[in-house]
Parts: sequence; structure tokens; C-alpha cells
Amino acid sequence: MLDAARLAPSGKNLQNWHYVVIKKKSLMKKISDAILHKNEEICRRMDAIDKDKANTFRKFVKYFTVFFMKAPVLIAVMTEIYHPSGYRELELVGAEPRVLEDIKSYRSPGLQSLGASIENLYLRAVDMGYGLCWLTSANYAARAIEKIVREDA
Repeated sequence: MLDAARLAPSGKNLQNWHYVVIKKKSLMKKISDAILHKNEEICRRMDAIDKDKANTFRKFVKYFTVFFMKAPVLIAVMTEIYHPSGYRELELVGAEPRVLEDIKSYRSPGLQSLGASIENLYLRAVDMGYGLCWLTSANYAARAIEKIVREDA
């Protein structure tokens, strides 16, 4: 599966991803706890603005964590910051920060590459008889998840 993911096409052949295969339930629990913590942090701030929306967000957090806590393996897909063509060149010639920020906001080639890699992994896994669930719901906790994965994996 990982080899299929590795062989995916990528913009500039950068392969701007890496996969971390997590089998330890204790590590999965740390990730789940980080998501729950971040979710509650957001909800507490929402409570003062719209308690109903906060409670809806609280209600759905179980879908962000329950699936992988029951899974035998969690695969964390990490990506590098993708600098589109022209970014480094504009940086070199002293382009204004707003110009650099504008071009950096168009990360679609990097995301397309990442998507191709994940799709290759998915297709190979299904071909091998495995079931998967692609979760992006907890991206709001990405920094905390990345820190845990880098420290513990």
C-alpha cells in the first residue's frame, strides 16, 4: 500500500508527503485526546457566540476519533509546505510579502499531489481486501497531531 502511495505522480516530482503507520493504541489515544481537547477549546469559545452551533460541533467530534480508535492501524498522512512554481524566484528577486503570500495561498498542485498519493494507497488497500476511512475532519488539530506523531512515532 505504501509503495503504491509512493509511486503516485506529484507536481515537480517533489513527493510532498510522508506516511506514518501507527499501530500502538496508546499513540492513537494521544491523538484522539488532542483532537478532543482542541475541539472543546473551540467549543468553549463558540459557547459565547452560538451555544447551539458549539453543541453541534461537540456532538460530531466522536466521528473524528471513534473510527480510528477502533481500527487496528492508523495511517497519518503528513505533507510538506508546497511552494508553487515562481514562489522561490519571486522571493529571490525581493517580491513584496503580499505577493508571496498570494502565490503561496494557491497550494492546489501540492494538494493534488497529496490526493493522488492517498488515492493510490486507497486503491491498493481495497485491492488487497482492506477497508479504509479517510478522515479530514480533525484538521483543526493538525499541529497537535503532528507534534505527537513526530515525538512518539
